[in-house]
Amino acid sequence: MKAILGSEVAVRGLKYLFRFPVGLCGLWAALLYFACTVLLRANVVKERILADPQYPSLPYLKYSLCSFVGFTLAKMLMLTTLSPLVESFVRVSAEGDVATQIKERTRKLVVSLWTFCVHSSFFAWSLVLLLPQPWFVPLLFSLPTAHTQRVEAVAAMWTNYPYLSHVPMLHVFLMIQLGYYLHSLFATLVEARRSNFYEMMLHHAAGAILIFLCFFQNTTRVGALVLVVHDSSDIPLSLLRCVVTTKYSKLMTVTYIATVISWMYLRLYVFPTRIIWDSLMRPLLYKSVQWTEAYAWLGQICLLSLLLVMHCYWFSQLMKAAKVYVSTGDPVDVNEDDKTFSFKQPKGVQPTKLASAGAQQQAPTAPPAEEKTKKEA
Repeated sequence: MKAILGSEVAVRGLKYLFRFPVGLCGLWAALLYFACTVLLRANVVKERILADPQYPSLPYLKYSLCSFVGFTLAKMLMLTTLSPLVESFVRVSAEGDVATQIKERTRKLVVSLWTFCVHSSFFAWSLVLLLPQPWFVPLLFSLPTAHTQRVEAVAAMWTNYPYLSHVPMLHVFLMIQLGYYLHSLFATLVEARRSNFYEMMLHHAAGAILIFLCFFQNTTRVGALVLVVHDSSDIPLSLLRCVVTTKYSKLMTVTYIATVISWMYLRLYVFPTRIIWDSLMRPLLYKSVQWTEAYAWLGQICLLSLLLVMHCYWFSQLMKAAKVYVSTGDPVDVNEDDKTFSFKQPKGVQPTKLASAGAQQQAPTAPPAEEKTKKEA
């Protein structure tokens, strides 16, 4: 719990730092440094490509550019076609303009459905690619006591690095995921700014640079594990956002429990212990992978640690959302600008039930008959 609270303070400090030009310049300078770590060693990458024709190379970037365009157009098409069909399902509060609420929440519902479809598709695809690999299941789903099994899985994972055995379609999978992160970064920039703008910019930028580093360092297996953890835990979160936006908030308890369980196991346990420690740090410390070959692994570990801090921060927001729901009976949508659902209430605005009760208590009373007669006279 102390770690979660500490991560929340850290991310909030980064958020306010990035409001200033110096902070933004520092962020992008750090991310570009990690990218240039690979580019400045382009001769090493070139030698590896000549030695192994299956080594990740620049022509694969065409898949990321095509997927970036495809995801952008698909999202626009989904917003256009589904919005008229689902607007009758959204939940409307007594406060504010009803037409505006319907428009905003319909868009949120469609975007949540969009993210659910994307993450579900990516997760299913990743299972098809990775389940046949002998290191996948022991790393992610073995018991904490199965230490020997995980050590053997990591050894099999990095055999003959950097010239690893080729996993069919894994390079294409990572480049399409890179296109999705670039699309998310672009959408965050051009759409209406939300309260979590800086956190999402940081997350999407770090994710894109991480995939780039994993690709050209041929640590695509670690990149795939990171994406599996994110996609699988984002599926119940997307469903939770859908339920909160609609009238069927009674289903929120089930989706909320599923979200909390998946985040606790995948993002707060598997991510730091099985991916950062077992898959990256252990091979370096025990010299199963040489530092001279893993010249950009430090950048990957730093970016993964940054994502871990953000995971703890967002998990604390889930806990706050549950606290608000228990105390007020009003469902909340984490990190959204919607005044009805967000726990970040502006001054003077209360949740729906409390607001309705306050309105009844503060309802203006009719002036006495004598005063009314005097005013008319």
